[in-house]
Amino acid sequence: MKTDNLQGLIWNLLVSRNVAIVLLAVVTLMLAIGAFLPNPSLLTDQQRVEMQEEHPVAYWLGERYNSQRLAQGYFFGFIGVFLIISTTMCSIDRLLKWGKVRARSVEIPPGPGQRKGVNVSLSPGVTMNDLTLKLKGWFRKRRMRVFETGDMVVGYRGEAGFWGSIFFHAILITALVGLVIYYLGGYRASFNITEGQTLHLKRDSFFYIEKEPLWGLPVPDVLISLDSVYTTYATEDPWTAVDHVVKLQVKDLDTGEVSVEEMKINRPIKIDGKDFLLQSGGFSPRVIITKGKETVLDSFVSLRNRGGRQDDFGLEGVHVNITIYPDYYLNDDGRPDTRTPQLKNPFFEIELAGVRGRKSEIIPIGGTMEWEDYKVHIPDVRRWVILQMTGEPGIGFFFIVSFLGITGVLLRVLDPEERIYIRIQDGNRLEIIPYSKYFSGLIGERVRELVEFLEGDTGEHEPVSGR
Repeated sequence: MKTDNLQGLIWNLLVSRNVAIVLLAVVTLMLAIGAFLPNPSLLTDQQRVEMQEEHPVAYWLGERYNSQRLAQGYFFGFIGVFLIISTTMCSIDRLLKWGKVRARSVEIPPGPGQRKGVNVSLSPGVTMNDLTLKLKGWFRKRRMRVFETGDMVVGYRGEAGFWGSIFFHAILITALVGLVIYYLGGYRASFNITEGQTLHLKRDSFFYIEKEPLWGLPVPDVLISLDSVYTTYATEDPWTAVDHVVKLQVKDLDTGEVSVEEMKINRPIKIDGKDFLLQSGGFSPRVIITKGKETVLDSFVSLRNRGGRQDDFGLEGVHVNITIYPDYYLNDDGRPDTRTPQLKNPFFEIELAGVRGRKSEIIPIGGTMEWEDYKVHIPDVRRWVILQMTGEPGIGFFFIVSFLGITGVLLRVLDPEERIYIRIQDGNRLEIIPYSKYFSGLIGERVRELVEFLEGDTGEHEPVSGR
């Protein structure tokens, strides 16, 4: 018995319209809030800094609750899966109930049950045949079907609306499947590339995989070469970037085809059907460090902090901190600074620290710093960028199909489930019992119209309770 109760509880939960509506409202609200909040990952470094300073609360909320971040959560995915199951079960339940009624009564709508109605007294001269014909004409003018049996005439509508509701449920199920596909199949992964570098894109190329499909990251088999990175600045404000332009060469290793792509902020390019976004960037000096006669480092180092102008790293026996001043000058305090973020007069502040002390020195590009057995030489500086491969399969399909579902809702509104039962009682009395699943006020107005219509053949009417 307990098992039956549990099964009944689970079934009622699955077919509960209220539960489904609440969860759907939660998903919609989450997406709506997330859409209005800024997504810091889509902002430039300068925009991020400005927003943190001017709107710290909005930045904090956007960082944690933007739509992209919300859609990654398990709660969001659970709601999507549950809504698919719930909507499917609800549709099956409605079809089964409707099928049973149709099979049992062919065309008879369900009985009125215990509902309030109106008693109408007819004039003595009115025959039942005349009254039935008159009622049928009134119902048909209002696009209501008529069923007559024994002492009852029923006007009813809503069959088209019922199928509109089923269509909406089917569309909703399809849309939710698209949502779940997005949740399970979406991906976001970032990699770093420097000017002049050619990268064979593989899974290991990504230093950060934020989201990966259950079946693995779909990485295009291509060679990517970063030709150049160019930033334009506002004339009146040399710190405000107007645009970032990244030029890439992409070679498809399957076909051998080479293409030149130009990427900008918030304007992705497609490689093998995958979207690639420009996220951020900075400076990448070539750092050569020798210890005695041994070269311990010779590589381009991507500076990631302070807008891509500073970073530190450790080597055996020494810790290195590098800061670039792209347009170097000494400020009023006699400290090194940069007039603009543009690469006009690059100098580097190098700090070496070890167990026996530390040393800091500022050198120009091509210069060398010496400390103990170490020499640091920076002969070149380039730009680096972070590109993000992103895919949201199903999310666009979700929104498009959701709009199609509105037609089903509209059909339900235009053809709501309404029934008016007219039971012919003893002698010259009628009982009118209305029923509407959604619009009780409208059906009440229809009954008043019907009573007025019948007043030519009736003496009086009074409200009573249906039996």
